[in-house]
Amino acid sequence: MLNLECPNCHVSLIQSHELGGIFYTCPSCGGRSAGLMLLRKLGLPFELYEELNLVSHKGAEPFARKCPHCSRKMRKSSVVLNGMTVELDVCGACKQVWFDPSEFQMLQLKVPEKETEAPLPPEARRIIAEYNLQKVEEENKESYFGDDATPSDPLKILAGLLGMPVELDEKLKDSHAYLTYSFSLLFLFVFALGTWCFPKDGMVKDYGFIVSQWSRDFGITIFTSFFIHADIFHLLGNLYFFFVFGDNVEDRLGKINFLLLLFGAHLMGKLCFVLFGHSPDIPSVGASGGIAGILAYYAIMFPNARIAFCFRWFFWVSCPASLLVVLFILMQLIGAHSQLSATGGGVNYLAHLGGLFAGALVAGISILRELQISKKGQ
Repeated sequence: MLNLECPNCHVSLIQSHELGGIFYTCPSCGGRSAGLMLLRKLGLPFELYEELNLVSHKGAEPFARKCPHCSRKMRKSSVVLNGMTVELDVCGACKQVWFDPSEFQMLQLKVPEKETEAPLPPEARRIIAEYNLQKVEEENKESYFGDDATPSDPLKILAGLLGMPVELDEKLKDSHAYLTYSFSLLFLFVFALGTWCFPKDGMVKDYGFIVSQWSRDFGITIFTSFFIHADIFHLLGNLYFFFVFGDNVEDRLGKINFLLLLFGAHLMGKLCFVLFGHSPDIPSVGASGGIAGILAYYAIMFPNARIAFCFRWFFWVSCPASLLVVLFILMQLIGAHSQLSATGGGVNYLAHLGGLFAGALVAGISILRELQISKKGQ
């Protein structure tokens, strides 16, 4: 079963059987969703059904709620329930209607009358029970291996064969990730510029962040180092993670907050490098601190998103994003220990840890804000 989130407080909805139908209820605010056809079956007036169905085909408003079933923005409709005018939210894609607690009570739905049916023979009831039990077992079976963990997109298969993690359950987005795409192109442009117009490692030395010279050029290298990458592998690795996970985070946070997270995580990474690093004269470059913040935020806000890996002989394994980030943190801790024990350059694991901390902090703030909004709506 998919993890459906309340559009008010983003708490997981609970499936419930009421009035002879299936509803999805928020345990926090008490709101619930139901399909238009179910509502009609339970006694929703035909005129109201037609009105909601008509509104569902109109364009969504920019700040409308997201449908808990498909994540697309819903449409608002002013209707009269029990003598009062209320605004209901209806999804144009999956025809689900969202009700706040008081709105649902105004519907005054009723259980439809059932036709009298002859009881089934014992053998027929046994066969149906066995079938239902088998179906439940199949639905609950872990699908983290083999075909269930194999992506269908050829580009994702290629990325997995190259050793990259692949996003299986890609979430629907309401906005285009213009910032993610723009920064990706900018990374490519800066790398090409450094390759063609500077001597080897010239851009890294001139515009990379050096702890012992942090104030050179008025401290601008703190920011210029974000766009510079040491080599093609460094660039492609960062580009892949940023491109795959950045679009969902940008869609969830919005443009301004996405920028604040990206550069805030970058600055936190640089601060960790300054405070704990032992390489004051070696340039630090790359956007990996900021991208680590993106990964942490993604894993916390989309914990059940499945990420797949390909091992030898095309054997695919998937895991939740929350588990992936735990493994990533462990790898960074091990790497940071090695980094602190050495005096040379290499991967800046300290910057990664700083970025992860910043991403987790922003995710925590987002959750607290959503909970506050939920409490105000009760």
